[in-house]
Amino acid sequence: MQRFGWRRLIAALIVAGGALMVPQVVEAQTGRISGIVTDAATGQPIEGVQVGVLGTGYGAVTPANGRYFIVGVPPGTYTVAARRIGYSVAEVSEVRVAIDVTRELNFTLSAAGQVLQTIRTVAPPTPLIEPGITGSSQSVAAEVIEALPVTSISGILQLQQGFL
Repeated sequence: MQRFGWRRLIAALIVAGGALMVPQVVEAQTGRISGIVTDAATGQPIEGVQVGVLGTGYGAVTPANGRYFIVGVPPGTYTVAARRIGYSVAEVSEVRVAIDVTRELNFTLSAAGQVLQTIRTVAPPTPLIEPGITGSSQSVAAEVIEALPVTSISGILQLQQGFL
């Protein structure tokens, strides 16, 4: 009887060990892309650059040190783009991502030569009190009258606020 108990315990341990290894095997089926984004003129890292793998939902935004990490990228060949307002877009094609390998991909962005124009729209002031009106008024459109559940004018007037 004790032999049967030990066999069962050993089998349970083997199954539990295999179950613990499954997430690591699944996790190891992807690769990573990392690097740093710098300014072409100064060589300083750039903050707020959106680095993305085109055609997928994978991407990252650089912090103040300019480094980015894109994890969980399935193996394959991709085009990776880096973009930020005020800089030109940089794309690198034929980036090969392999299983459990970190691909180092650095970008150097140059300042864009575009000047943004300011468009200013000024709305006319709306008066607090309409000139020429001595009392309150309320208008009812024909579409509203047709949609009301009434059959006469007096029914419509009774539904209006402040009418006696």
